[in-house]
Amino acid sequence: MASGANDRDSTQPTCQNCQTSTTPLWRRDEYGTVLCNACGLFLRLHGRPRPISLKTDVIKSRNRVKTMRPGMASKKKQQHGHNFNGATDPNGLDLHGQNPGSAQRRPSQKSTNGNVDGDSPVSRTGTPSLYNPSLPVFQGMDDAQLQAGLQGFSENRSGSPLNGDRHLDVPQTHEQLIATNSALKTRVSELELINELFRGRLSQMEQDEASARRGQEISGKAEAQLRMQLETSKKQLEESHRRENNLKRRLDELELELKEALDMSDSGRAAKKLKVTEMVGESEGSTPQSTT
Repeated sequence: MASGANDRDSTQPTCQNCQTSTTPLWRRDEYGTVLCNACGLFLRLHGRPRPISLKTDVIKSRNRVKTMRPGMASKKKQQHGHNFNGATDPNGLDLHGQNPGSAQRRPSQKSTNGNVDGDSPVSRTGTPSLYNPSLPVFQGMDDAQLQAGLQGFSENRSGSPLNGDRHLDVPQTHEQLIATNSALKTRVSELELINELFRGRLSQMEQDEASARRGQEISGKAEAQLRMQLETSKKQLEESHRRENNLKRRLDELELELKEALDMSDSGRAAKKLKVTEMVGESEGSTPQSTT
């Protein structure tokens, strides 16, 4: 078994920072240096190499969500109250800050100082618990002890851009690039078509608005013209009423003048007839005297 382990160690890569060969995921920095998962995450998150004395499991994954079974909540509280007075395992891990659900999964291990950790409920990854956020930085953790905690990760998990593995992506082939380019061109054409439709709709709305404004202006002008015509008609009607009154008054005056003229003509005829009668009488009286 020892020879098999040595063969496996010789074939597996080694982290250039912490010299470990046990990690669920290998990473590379911008220069292509092989790094373990912990060193790669620390370099990407903090921008500097991970110190060797820093515990590997202190680095928390941004996508990891700790879960606890409902039946273990009461046991967690009991262990938290029991171990709150400073009980720690031989590795210096605070027992009340770990996940009790991993106590059944992790076997007892012997630390570097020769002590046995017993049944200490250390979580499989050693990530600080949400119940005790003030845990100190852990030191002196052997890389061989991380294997049990790192088995929860899938060995064949492919790198994802969400986990910071952009430099491990397989380069696209020429056909894939052509397909991507054609898809992008199709999308651009669709967006241009949508843009043209929006422009046409906008121009149509602007034309409708301009037509409505012109219609309002025309209707306003027509209304003003009708009002002017109405006022002109009213003035003409008033003027016709005045002329009618003047004509009526003139007609009355003419009727009075005609009546007076008729009266005067009647009186002149009577006087003339009387004068003619008198002249006839005088002529008849002078004629008999001349005959005698």
